[in-house]
Amino acid sequence: MEMSEMAKKTQKVKGARRAKAGSARKENVSAPEALNIAKATRISFDYIKSTQFRVVRVDGVHGGIAPNANTIQMALFSERAPIPKRETFKLKQGRLGDIITREQRDAIIREVEIEALMDLSTAKRVANWLNEKIHAAEELQKEIEEL
Repeated sequence: MEMSEMAKKTQKVKGARRAKAGSARKENVSAPEALNIAKATRISFDYIKSTQFRVVRVDGVHGGIAPNANTIQMALFSERAPIPKRETFKLKQGRLGDIITREQRDAIIREVEIEALMDLSTAKRVANWLNEKIHAAEELQKEIEEL
């Protein structure tokens, strides 16, 4: 199946899900009402991107437990082939010619993009959230395959 066909089918399934969910949505409470936690039955959160916000590819994770035994350290990394540290080329009449030498690492690069520190409670919520998204993605893939 071509990627464009897969994307179309994914959008079709997601659109049908959104339409179904949209009919059951209720209006949000006003800000003053939401901030009165004692009386509120629900609360809204606004998500604002920090000035350091960026999207990164994640190929793996490395980390562990902090000495206080209450903090999880999680360093997310992307993997890639090494790029040259330095290359030297011949010049022919001011134009780039054949390569003479190339210096580069002799290993796969794991570039650490971000490190997150979280307490156990937060780590459990993150793990639950990931498990929910994994399950939803697997279900969506099954629905797409059936189309």
